[in-house]
Parts: sequence; structure tokens; C-alpha cells
Amino acid sequence: MGGSSGKGGSKTQTTSQSNLPPAWAMPLFEKHSKDTMNLYNSGQGGNVYQGQRVGDLSDQTRSSIDNLQKTANLYNDSGLQNLANGATMSAENLKDMASGKFLTEGNPYFRQRLDSQIDDMAQKVNSQMSGAGRLGSGANTQVLAKNTSAMLLQGLEDDYNRAMQNMQQANVNIDRANQNQLSAANNFYQGQSNANKNAVNGGTILDQNEQNKINSDWSKWEEEDNRGWNRLDLLQNAMRGSAGNYGTSNSKTTANQSPDLFGMAGNFFSKLIGK
Repeated sequence: MGGSSGKGGSKTQTTSQSNLPPAWAMPLFEKHSKDTMNLYNSGQGGNVYQGQRVGDLSDQTRSSIDNLQKTANLYNDSGLQNLANGATMSAENLKDMASGKFLTEGNPYFRQRLDSQIDDMAQKVNSQMSGAGRLGSGANTQVLAKNTSAMLLQGLEDDYNRAMQNMQQANVNIDRANQNQLSAANNFYQGQSNANKNAVNGGTILDQNEQNKINSDWSKWEEEDNRGWNRLDLLQNAMRGSAGNYGTSNSKTTANQSPDLFGMAGNFFSKLIGK
């Protein structure tokens, strides 16, 4: 009678992994590390730019700004202030009439003419009364007084009305003259201001161009200061691209043998039966 035998056991697996670049890339990484330390110790990179960072104003801009200030100062000019206060030649010439001086004093020339007209009237009345034989009578006196009073009041009223109209017109003329001169002065100063503003805008273009030059020099300096570091970055990127996802892993499986008890028992019974 035959018997069967069997084998049994257990297996173990061991995995090892390393993250080292491949052997052919090691010289590149060693060079990169050495160059990095040398560059760091040299002090290159990350320095503070000591050059000019803000451009100066151009002569055109400075001149335009000065002219703007001068134009603004002109509004404080005594002549312009006199215009605003009504102290003009027109106001000086019309001040008596505008102030109503002739309303109280009257026109001396008109008064002389009025007195002359009253005298003429009195002579005519006296002549008429004399012809009627009533010269010096109460009627004569009464007629003279009445006509004199009427002529005087009418004349003074007419003179007052004319003086009032002249006073009002004088004030209108003064205001109009002042306004015209103020408008003319304002238009002139505004024209000067606009011209200076345009000049400032032109100067701004020059200022921006100067600033662009400074920015360009600053950028060039930074490129030069960091040139070594940029080259190291290029080398590092090239190494990474060439070495790829470097790293190795190894797996090992071993089998440990143990006694096959079922097989041994089968063989033993087989031998017993065979006997």
C-alpha cells in the first residue's frame, strides 16, 4: 500500500527602497550642491539696489508748475483786487454821480439856468403888471410868487429825476465795466493756466520716459545680481528632467520549511499495513 507525503511551509517577503538618483546623475547633483554653497558664500543675489529709483522732474515740468503757481498768484494781484472791489477808472470817474451826490447838491449849472429863467419870468410878469398899472400891487406879488414857486419846484423835480437816472446808469456802467474787465482778466489767466497744464502734460511724458529708464536699469541690475542663482536653477531643472523619478526598490521572498505531519503519518500507516 502506497502512501503519500506532502510538504508545508511559510513564506516571508522583504522590500527595500532608496531615493538616490541614478549613478550616472550623481556628479551633476554633487556639482550643483558645491556651486550652490560657493555662490551663497560669495554674497551674490538678494542684494539691495542702491541706485536711483524715482526719476527727477524734467525742466519742462518744473517750469510749467512754476508758471501755474505764478498764474495762481496773479489772482492776488492788487489790480485784480481793485477790479473785484470796483476800484476802476470808470468807478473813479462816475463815483460822484453813482453815490447820489447831485441828488442833494443838485446840478449847479442847471440851477443857474433855472434862476435865469425865473428872472425872465419875473420881468415878463412885472412888465405885464406895469402895463396894467398894477406893478408892485398885491396881485403882482402874488403872481410872481406863484410862478416862481411853480418854476422852481418843476425845475428841481426835473433835475432830481435826471440825477437819479444818471446815478442809476452810472452804477450800471461801473458794474458793467468791472465785469468786463474781470471777465477779460479771468479769460487771460485761464488761458495761461490751460497752456501751463498742457505743458505739464507734455512734461509728464518726459518724466515717465525718465522713470522707465531708471526701472530698466534697476531690472538689469537685479538680473545681473541673480544671474548665478538663475543658472543654478537651470541646471537643477535639467537634472530633474534627465533623472526623472529616480529611486529604486527591491523585493525578496524566502520560504521557510516545516515538518509535514500529515505526510509523515501517512507513511507510517502505510508501512504498518504493508507488514
